[in-house]
Amino acid sequence: MGQFLTRWIGVLCFQFLCSATFSQMTLFGDVYIAPQNELHIASGQLYFESGKIITDRGLNSGTLSFARKASWKRANHDTHVDGFVRFYDANEFTFPVGHDNVLQPLQLIDFKGSDHFDISYHHVPHPVNQTEEGIAALSQTQFWKLRNPQGSGRVILSWNVFSNIDRLLGSAPSPQKALELITIGGFNGQKWEAIESERVEETANTLVEGYVQSKKPVDFSKYTAFTLMMRNIPAIGTRIKCTGNEYYWRT
Repeated sequence: MGQFLTRWIGVLCFQFLCSATFSQMTLFGDVYIAPQNELHIASGQLYFESGKIITDRGLNSGTLSFARKASWKRANHDTHVDGFVRFYDANEFTFPVGHDNVLQPLQLIDFKGSDHFDISYHHVPHPVNQTEEGIAALSQTQFWKLRNPQGSGRVILSWNVFSNIDRLLGSAPSPQKALELITIGGFNGQKWEAIESERVEETANTLVEGYVQSKKPVDFSKYTAFTLMMRNIPAIGTRIKCTGNEYYWRT
């Protein structure tokens, strides 16, 4: 009975005080933030135990926001923010965003030029498939939406078992080798552009998990969404870089 009461009180506080400021809180159940409302974590940490923080996905949706000194822990596929997340006045932040039962964080580093940034994750295809030349495939599984994008910084995108990376690389003769062809794509309102990217050195990319980061700061005002893309397969004998070393592409 005590455990049930604690869970109920935790959800009640989120639902009825969603415009207040909390120093530290644990999420024990689903919470909905109404349009044009903001649940702000001013300091301390938000602990994800169970349930989701849910917003709609329009321009005026509710928002979960974090101040410079605030952070989060324990988000996973079962408990995360299913909607928009914002951070204020920080130069780096990892967004605990997901969609339904998929967590897919996005990380910003060296961020500057704006006092906040909004992101949501969508585990569905983006409605526009057009890409610039040099792109062999566009993810049909996921994208991250930017709301009122401003400022600049480096971006780190990730994939997991739910990202269907094998489908993205399906046209490559060797999908494992073609992991080196994955790049970040930015949607400019009309088509997807390749953002020069590289593997995160501390990680080992596989078909079920991996990370890719932009080589240079991205001007966010140019884009409304990010996703993963695969560059064209090089001609046999082309010299490319693989995990820091150069080699010649072959099938």
